[in-house]
Amino acid sequence: MTTESPFAELERLNKEILHHAHLYFNKDKPSIPNHVYDDLVIRFNELREQHPEFDDMFEIQNKPVPIHEPTGVGLEVVKFANPMLSLRKAINKEQFTAFSEKFVDDEFFDEYKLDGLALELVYSKLNDKELELVSMTTRGDGEEGEDVTHSLPLFRNIPKKLRAISNCPDTIVVRGEAYMTIFDFEIYNDIAIKKKTTPRNAAAGFVRALEKNMDVNALNLLDFNVYWSDTNFGAEKYSGLRHKWTLLGFYVAPEAHPNDIENNKQLRNIPVDGIVRKINKLARWDELGVTNKYPNYAIAYKFPNEEVETSPLSIDWQVGKTGRVTPCVNYLPVKLGGVVCDRASLDNIYQFLSLGLRQDSVIIVSRNGDVIPRLHKIVTHGKGKLFEAPTECPSCSSVLETRKSKNSAELVCNNVAGCPAQLLMRCAALVDKRCLDIEDLGPVKLGQLIDAGVIEQTSDVLWHIKEKHVGEKIYKRIQAALYQPWHIVIKALGLPGIDLTRAKKLANALPSSIINGDVTTIAPGIHQVAAQTEVLSFLSKPENVMAIPGFSTGLALPIAVMLRNEDAYENARDILRILHATSEESPDLLIKGVVTGSLGQSREELIEFFAGHGIELVDNLTRDCQFLLKGERPSKSKILKATELGIPMVNGVDGSSIEKIIQTIKGEVQ
Repeated sequence: MTTESPFAELERLNKEILHHAHLYFNKDKPSIPNHVYDDLVIRFNELREQHPEFDDMFEIQNKPVPIHEPTGVGLEVVKFANPMLSLRKAINKEQFTAFSEKFVDDEFFDEYKLDGLALELVYSKLNDKELELVSMTTRGDGEEGEDVTHSLPLFRNIPKKLRAISNCPDTIVVRGEAYMTIFDFEIYNDIAIKKKTTPRNAAAGFVRALEKNMDVNALNLLDFNVYWSDTNFGAEKYSGLRHKWTLLGFYVAPEAHPNDIENNKQLRNIPVDGIVRKINKLARWDELGVTNKYPNYAIAYKFPNEEVETSPLSIDWQVGKTGRVTPCVNYLPVKLGGVVCDRASLDNIYQFLSLGLRQDSVIIVSRNGDVIPRLHKIVTHGKGKLFEAPTECPSCSSVLETRKSKNSAELVCNNVAGCPAQLLMRCAALVDKRCLDIEDLGPVKLGQLIDAGVIEQTSDVLWHIKEKHVGEKIYKRIQAALYQPWHIVIKALGLPGIDLTRAKKLANALPSSIINGDVTTIAPGIHQVAAQTEVLSFLSKPENVMAIPGFSTGLALPIAVMLRNEDAYENARDILRILHATSEESPDLLIKGVVTGSLGQSREELIEFFAGHGIELVDNLTRDCQFLLKGERPSKSKILKATELGIPMVNGVDGSSIEKIIQTIKGEVQ
């Protein structure tokens, strides 16, 4: 039992918090999990409230992002006109429920709590119709922050100018969260020399770097969602205020459902760490007021970190299509979040080696909502046989290269042309339903053809496979697959980070000399070399790709790096030579719309499926959207906005198939 005095405990906690905040935000070397850090902060704030006589002694030192040690030394410190408050946190569902029961007569609005970096943006009147961005500041300690206006190029959705709406003052202050999507985080780490540990850490580091130290790989990779403004624009409810922000051109956090709280449901691509509940009526905000730290009208529920102890059984070393060799731990099956789990991925060889796993180690694996189970930490190392990293590729026996950075290391098989595992992964991506859609030609059959020497590169799937290898049925499907619209041809090249939607945008950006030239009309196998070269030349120049709306440096550079590889270039050239790019289907996504609510499939699956029918699904409802597809538990604000803009709404929960829904959408729009 501790005999520590309240002051001594405050002093100790303050030092620990500053130490771990410094490691996390400034050194990119977190040493404890987020929930452990949160527990320290919660206890620290509890003691401060219980002992106000000590409060002032720790006010300056207690900084969520310690502004006295910024990432870029030399950032100007700015004092806020109104303090940037944090949210009172509920560490369990009981505390969250207690808040709701306290205001039982009030209506609530729930939205996801994004896991990023808080920013304040200030806009000033430019003319009668527009306002322009004049400053961007980090939250700092809530009283003072850092001027990071120079970091605007990192964001793809912060408007430089706003078109004034009704009840719009001459100056507008908005606050929100800067974040990096999980997809873009993975893309960045694939090309970066120094890997980032988490999307939150990455966003904070990018934004707080000096202009001269700005990471060009992060340009256009960040997003920003608004959660507060200094004016209500005439709105009476928070839900209506969110709508006003979208009219101005801002994005807002996804709306949450009470069931999402009960199920600890997270988002697949946006980093979130909880759900925020706010009283919806804005007049109640004024009545309830704020403390010097928190507003009284809102609370944040932090998702718990589900974890359980188990023991490792073996290590699988998986070879990806780019040659990265990553470890996967097989462990004694355990139940996490109602699901039986027996495998956990590790990010890289550095993480694996630092664990020192043995056959009788005791480990903790964690899982939150839909997130893949992760090996959280090792409890006891044990004395059994040490699991060691391979020195040779488990697929082709080539000597593996260890690529090191300051905080990370990766094992890489450089046998791009001759590694069966890499080849199999690339071939599987070529024939799946999101590309050439060659049914019945799956990984097992492809593996057999690779072992037999029929397939030596992905283009061989289209050229070297004969009827005797796969039978008449599959052979005819291969022959039929040689005729594809341009966006599928682009998808077939296997460019990093290029899904079906991005392939359509790339295809649409190709020079007209390619799209309208002989390359689209002559037979497969005899495409002009000049046309092949023109396509690859266009794609290999980052400036061409980055000129396409929505394409960042993080997407353009990996494509250029891939096409510098001689084997990859030759394979891409052969695919362009073999496939016949037809002009039967426009490379453009003809219809643009938004889905709100659940349709029983993942958002990624819906995006890919709809893109195959010429329909682009986006996250935010804007004036150029042509429909709103409603699933279960749709966003009320999106429905309201669609009604206001006169955008047709399609019901997706009336029992219709996805195909029928697509027919309905095309009937509404065309």
